[in-house]
Amino acid sequence: MAKTYDKVTRYSNIANGYTNLAKSKLGFSNEEIEKIARSRKAVCLSCTLREKDYCSKTKTGKAIKNFQYEGIDRVKGDTHNGCGCLIEAKIRCMNCVCPTGKW
Repeated sequence: MAKTYDKVTRYSNIANGYTNLAKSKLGFSNEEIEKIARSRKAVCLSCTLREKDYCSKTKTGKAIKNFQYEGIDRVKGDTHNGCGCLIEAKIRCMNCVCPTGKW
């Protein structure tokens, strides 16, 4: 069963990612968040959904596991579009997940 996920949660997550990105650029980053971001970025750099600095909404990829994405159950092997997010912000959102379940 999918968990409740609303626009407030979505926008809160986006704000979290951009806030952490701004802190990183200004030299006030949290080392644990940056460690997670580096690990996620390594995955994103080789991902077929990546288009320059974004996770492209026009590209598709297969879910690598069963998981929930924004409150919706996703099944391993199903095809999904990228999220459209700026990767540098998304990787710093601590409540966000990859649209194909890679992190």
